[in-house]
Amino acid sequence: MSGPVVTLAPDRYSGRKLGKYEIVCRLSTGGMAAIYLAFQRGHAGFQKLVVLKQILPDVKAEQELVDMFLDEAKITAAFNHPNIAHVYDLDVASEELFLAMEFVAGADLLEIARACHEAQEPIPIGFTMAVVHDTALALHYAHTFTDPLGRPHPVIHRDVAEKNIMVTYDGTTKLLDFGIAKAKDRNTRTAAGMVKGTLGYMSPEQLRGKELDARTDVYSLGVVFHECLTGMRLFHGEDHEAEIMAALETDAAPPSEQNPNVPPEIDAVVLKALRRNREERFPNALEMARAIERSTSERMWHQEEIGLLVQRYFADRREQTRQLLASDALLAHSETARHVAAPTPAPSPARDQRPVRRSSGEQRNAQRGGGGGGGVLPKPPATPRTPPGSRR
Repeated sequence: MSGPVVTLAPDRYSGRKLGKYEIVCRLSTGGMAAIYLAFQRGHAGFQKLVVLKQILPDVKAEQELVDMFLDEAKITAAFNHPNIAHVYDLDVASEELFLAMEFVAGADLLEIARACHEAQEPIPIGFTMAVVHDTALALHYAHTFTDPLGRPHPVIHRDVAEKNIMVTYDGTTKLLDFGIAKAKDRNTRTAAGMVKGTLGYMSPEQLRGKELDARTDVYSLGVVFHECLTGMRLFHGEDHEAEIMAALETDAAPPSEQNPNVPPEIDAVVLKALRRNREERFPNALEMARAIERSTSERMWHQEEIGLLVQRYFADRREQTRQLLASDALLAHSETARHVAAPTPAPSPARDQRPVRRSSGEQRNAQRGGGGGGGVLPKPPATPRTPPGSRR
């Protein structure tokens, strides 16, 4: 069984240069950046695959968005955690600003949920436990980050959602996209009355524009946990205002009400993470991870099992990527490449994420670059996450 076939082939960007990187193909374009698969060549045939995130022309005119882009590089460049996608480089070529990031080969949780739904199979509980557990460890690392000089620099992600959690073909979980993360000493600040994040995943205090701490990410991860266990959206409404009110006023039901296979211990972990009063949640993401470890009625999957599931659903994508990278055109010597900066595609009509005003409930998502940040391949056409007739 395979996931949706993704068109991934050399295109008009292939072979072109952006700084010291040679582009393989464009992956996607989002509201803030264009995303390219590329590699860096070196001595004796050295090659390193990367993902380039290039800021779009209309974004360059908005200083706050440029600052967000720069903050993402500065915040995550020093991170060194196996469950966080790495940022390698921040550079400018021909006046084009871009990041070079780790290429994460696999699928995000949203794509995995769609693949399971299309196969009429639930997401395995042990799989979900392991992915949420590892994401919690990644968040705790960011929340307690200390630089090499011993100075604390805690970072709050603020956009934990299925789209920003990838699982690789070898079963490794990777947290992506710190593009709207908030560091203790960050230069940019959210304007009064503005909330950045993804509706349906933001904590009550985030929706109200209050000062945030690590527990807002715990809450968002609780939403992800609940949705993966049930296969259904947790907070929903007819419009953005209704969705916001659902998150502010509705207590989450135990996942076992929709999936009777969820054990009581996991119900308890999810509900504790989703307490509207943050004082009643886990005090940090590490405690959430430890609570999952203590659950014994359902076995948490090993990395190898997770990898086999991703390989099974996305075999076509994996083979397509392999064929692309093995093509003769991409194995040519770098001096044959066209030494010009990649043209920036025309900006999309509307950004997929933008600040949400609490007073109007405008756009659903916050600014996020190029449909997946650290190496997400182009996504298949949108399909319902929930079975026909289920609430969304």
